[in-house]
Amino acid sequence: MRYRGFSLLSVEAVNGLRPVLRVSALAQNGERIDHFEVRRGV
Repeated sequence: MRYRGFSLLSVEAVNGLRPVLRVSALAQNGERIDHFEVRRGV
């Protein structure tokens, strides 16, 4: 499958005792088309 167009990556970082990095891919119309979270293990 070939994607025609572009997407914007939105990145949110949360610090603290349980830091999280949230990444979302947004379509041209603002709809979230994909996302993932990275969490640091303790």
